[in-house]
Amino acid sequence: MKRFVGVCGATVAALAVAVPIAVGNDGGGGGPTTKPAVTCARTVFAARILRVGADALAVRPLQSETGKPLVVRLTADTVVKQGDTVVDPSALAAGKQARFLVRVCRSADRRLVTARVITLAADTPSVDPGAPSSPAPSTEPRTEPPPPTTEVCGQGETDTVLVAVSDGSITVRTTSSEGTKEWSVTVDGDTVIRKSDQNVSLSALKPGDFVHVVLVRCPSAGTVRALRIVFLHAATTSA
Repeated sequence: MKRFVGVCGATVAALAVAVPIAVGNDGGGGGPTTKPAVTCARTVFAARILRVGADALAVRPLQSETGKPLVVRLTADTVVKQGDTVVDPSALAAGKQARFLVRVCRSADRRLVTARVITLAADTPSVDPGAPSSPAPSTEPRTEPPPPTTEVCGQGETDTVLVAVSDGSITVRTTSSEGTKEWSVTVDGDTVIRKSDQNVSLSALKPGDFVHVVLVRCPSAGTVRALRIVFLHAATTSA
């Protein structure tokens, strides 16, 4: 399938992450002064998939049903989830809606959008045409329950050092304006752990290792869960 080329001018709204995650701009280095500066940041938005290519998607953010399609690049590190389950990228299809955690890099008038985590809505069960029909609804008046509230989960990512590794969790250390803190991150069967370009188990990580972690926090759960952990380099020891 061909690559999609295009840039969308639609504004996308970022969701705040309610955990002490240091998310900074990834800038271009100090080359010749004639080169435009490159700034990168991460954001979250909801969109409908218009077309699917081998290494990119054409999507339209739900805030803009009339704007130009936005091209979102897919890489080997892109995580695709259906509900809370990691699925194959083949689950992406035109017409589906999804929540996108992306990295946006700008240089002069150019913009490059790369998907980090794509979360599709969970599939609804299909209806068996041979199943018996439901009974006719009662004519008696009834009180309708209030509509359920939609929970918004915050997502983000950070480079951090592992303080401890145990069954089902890791402890990381982050530094912010509030100082240095250590906090626990849940690791479950859906967490993707990568080391040396291979999927590994949690036991392959050691305290002191420097890692990149993609995180999600839902208010109802009250905990922070790791979607993806990528080993960067081993612990360093001083002489």
